[in-house]
Amino acid sequence: MAHVSTPHPNDYIKSDHHMFFSFHPDSSSFLSGYLGVNTAKISGTLLIRFPQEIEAREIILHFIGREKVEWKDEYIIVNKQEKLWTTSNPIGHELIGDFTLPFEFQVPSDAVESFESHYGSVRYTLKAVIIRKEKKKKNSAEVIVPIWRWSQPPDEELRPLVIKSKFIQQRKHQIEWEAELPQTFFDINSKKFKVKLKMICHRPDLRIRKIISYLKGIIRDKADNLSSEKKQYWYKGEMSGKDIIMVPNGTDTIFEAMVAIDIPSNILPTCQTMYMKIINEMQIKVIFERSNTFVLITKEILVGRNINRELSD
Repeated sequence: MAHVSTPHPNDYIKSDHHMFFSFHPDSSSFLSGYLGVNTAKISGTLLIRFPQEIEAREIILHFIGREKVEWKDEYIIVNKQEKLWTTSNPIGHELIGDFTLPFEFQVPSDAVESFESHYGSVRYTLKAVIIRKEKKKKNSAEVIVPIWRWSQPPDEELRPLVIKSKFIQQRKHQIEWEAELPQTFFDINSKKFKVKLKMICHRPDLRIRKIISYLKGIIRDKADNLSSEKKQYWYKGEMSGKDIIMVPNGTDTIFEAMVAIDIPSNILPTCQTMYMKIINEMQIKVIFERSNTFVLITKEILVGRNINRELSD
């Protein structure tokens, strides 16, 4: 027998104990297909249960997507509706008790993934409305519908990338460095990655006190990148200088470390919406003992959902 599950009670923005939604049997969400790769749909069942029948005219279901930011009015991404039931009684209403009403909406191919942040959000909902005999009287229920977007990263985004210090930096601080990232596209569920760091110090007195690593999110107003930039740190890690490999090499000193950076589950995907540009950036800061010298390594990375990883899992 197929298992039928329903949204969590906390997913309801507005609830009515006579109306509730369910997923298709053996599904754990309303979403089917892979948005960004193929056709994606929102589907399920609306259940109406009135122990005592009520007089109603029609039952309408709305599928709505909204983008909200601090600095602009709400933007409607999608607004579709379907009449799931309409009375056939010539008088314009009839008694109803129990209904089981399947539904389906196609998700626009350019829809953005759902996310929530302090500065902006993209949210999709299903809202069911029963229009009663008395036109001003309605029953309604609204539930959040998470939507995920997938991509097929090109090979160059999945290959290791080595970034190196510039000559002017080497001459000024007498430090050379290179950092090797395992790739530049990271799946939102990959949890962590490690950066291979190598530094050559031409000053024999320099010793590393600590390495601080960050994963930072930057949210920009697409219309004005600078004035409305917001930052959010997804991760901060620290490595003591005692845990870093140090190898003398003549008058130079070579330092080597594997710097781990966590990818938390609440990170925002790298994307552009109507109002926002969301960037994710890796930062590694190397701080030396008894010196004002430090090295800061930054690189924008892509965070999203890799369809190839999903299908292989």
